[in-house]
Formats: sequence, C-alpha cells, structure tokens
Amino acid sequence: MKRFLFLLIPFFLVGQEADRPYDFFTELSFIYWQPIQENMSLGVVSDTSSANDLVNGDVVDLDFTYKPGFKVGLGVSLDYGLWDTFLSYTWLRGSQEASVNIDPNNLSKGLFPAWEIPSFLNPRYSKGSEKWTLQLHLINWDLARSYTVGTKLCLRPFIGLRAAIIDQDLHVDYKNKNPVNIAIFPDTHIDISTDSWGIGPRLGLCTNWELGKGWRLFGDGEFDILFTQYDSKSEQRSDVAVANRFIVRHDDANFLRTHLGLDLGLGWRRYFSCDKYRVDLSAGYGFQVFFDQNMLRRGQNAQAIGSSFAPEGNLYLHGLTLTLRFDY
Repeated sequence: MKRFLFLLIPFFLVGQEADRPYDFFTELSFIYWQPIQENMSLGVVSDTSSANDLVNGDVVDLDFTYKPGFKVGLGVSLDYGLWDTFLSYTWLRGSQEASVNIDPNNLSKGLFPAWEIPSFLNPRYSKGSEKWTLQLHLINWDLARSYTVGTKLCLRPFIGLRAAIIDQDLHVDYKNKNPVNIAIFPDTHIDISTDSWGIGPRLGLCTNWELGKGWRLFGDGEFDILFTQYDSKSEQRSDVAVANRFIVRHDDANFLRTHLGLDLGLGWRRYFSCDKYRVDLSAGYGFQVFFDQNMLRRGQNAQAIGSSFAPEGNLYLHGLTLTLRFDY
C-alpha cells in the first residue's frame, strides 16, 4: 500500500488561487501497446549430433504481443499567459509466454536453459515454458506554456514530475522426459519477481502542425530521470530430495533510471456553443524506452561465476493511442 501512496504526491502540486478563472479539459485514451524487454529468452534449442558441436541451435524468445490499457487525465488552462497544468494516469498490464517441446527420444537435441543457475554439466531439457507478467502504473504532472509560431505551428514545452510503479513476475519450468537425462537433470522451477517504484523530474515538448479544417499533425517528445527502488526475489528449486533450492533476495536496491518517449499522430478538433466547448479526437503511435529496467536477472547473476553472465536489459513500449479530449 505504501508504494501507491507516493504516487499521490503530484496531485497536491496542482493548486488553485482564489478568484482566478480556469478552463478545464479532460482526456480519455485507449492504448494498445506492445511491451518488449531485452534478455528474456527461455533458452537455446540445440542439435549436438555433430561431435564438434557443444551447442548448435536457435534461441527461444518470448512471443511479445500487444496489450490493451488506458490513460486518463485532467487539465486546467489558466486565464493568462497560455499556461496550463495537466495530471494523467496510465495503466497497462499483460503477460507474455514462450514454450518448447522436444521429442524426448532424440538424444542429440535438447533445450539449454537461460534462466537456470549456471552449471558446468551443461544440463539439457526436453521441455520448457516461460511466463512473464508486467504491470505498469504511471502518473505524470506537467506545467506548460503554449506558444504560436506563425499561424500553423503551436509549441508547448513543459516541465513536471513522473511517478512510476513497474512490477514484473517471471515463472519458468524446465522438464526432462528422457529417462536417460531425468536422473541427472531433474525438473527445475524458477520464480522471480521485482517490484519497483520511482519518482523524478520530467520535461518535454508538444507540437501541433495545423493543416486546416480542424485537422492537425502532432509530435510529442519527453525525457525523465527517476530515483527508483527495487525489491526482488529469485527462487530456483529442483525435483530432488537434497539441496534443491536457491533463494536470493535484494530489497531496497536504489538506482537512477532514465526514460525517453516519442509520439507522432493525426488529430481533429471541433468547437461548439460559440467556442465555449471543444472536442478533440486524435490517433497516435508512440515509442518509449525504460533503460535498464530488467532486474529479473540480478538474482541469477549473483550466483554466476564472475560478475555477470547476462546483462540487464531495457524495457520497450510501442503502440497505438486513441484519445478523446473535451475542453470546457
């Protein structure tokens, strides 16, 4: 619960002075984004029928698919200087999966695991499955001022804050159906989770390029850097009777994480009741990078020989955003 309380901080920064006129606007967006994270492979399916090959195969990756989500926002346009302030919340959740099933009678072919704690025995499995669940909560607060350049271009630079909660869970199973290997390499189950929260400054620029008759092109860019704290747990267990578990915890791990975003799209607006109200519809495609967000590997790396056998990876989001805005 305490991780959600800090997300409310930006709400208290949207203040109003008495007797000052404001115009309000609200936004509701449907998002359809594809989350992609580096270094999430299940393993390598290898054919070692050649005497010269220890490993000769293909990497098995997660099947990254698009997931639906939403954004909501509330803004206030001040009555002087074209200033405005805007508060928004973004929610996205989804799971990605991968699996492989090899004929257990084919002794030359097997799955080399990517998530299992390293072993000099080079274990091979005949079956593997992986499920990764991502849950994303973002709150942005902006303070901005709009400028016009000529009659067709509007610029809106902004500064503000971002608060983020990004939780990840991973479940991996490696199984042996071959009676020769099962005694040496028993079934292995791996569960890893990372819970993180972050907060920090945010800045960017929104642009509108007027085309006429209410139509416009837009392009928005943003950058933020967040103080981020992670709580992680990694557990690996095997179907054997003795010494069958590895458990590694890392709480209150503090880092600085950067994020970049870019959105491009097309919009259309129309005014009503002598310009007292305005409806704005837009469709955009966006690209985002959360640098070094994959902390799932750290528990495995802590038990590797050497400093690391797999680097941390970036989290990427890209996809469609459909937005309805109402000014009143």
